[in-house]
Amino acid sequence: MSFTEKRTQNIEWLLGLIERNPGQKILFWVQRFSILSGLRSCTVTEYLKVLHTCNKIRYEGGKVYVV
Repeated sequence: MSFTEKRTQNIEWLLGLIERNPGQKILFWVQRFSILSGLRSCTVTEYLKVLHTCNKIRYEGGKVYVV
């Protein structure tokens, strides 16, 4: 699996988790997904930024929701 495919798969996995658990704090997702995936916190933060930029998620009061 290429780097791009793995990255896309991880971002979709993160989006699915957020969709099933709406309203969790941003830090919760950074820590939780870092533990689940083995990725560094800064990478998970980047994934959240990508999802936000693509209008897949929104931030509301420091919490994350799927659009």
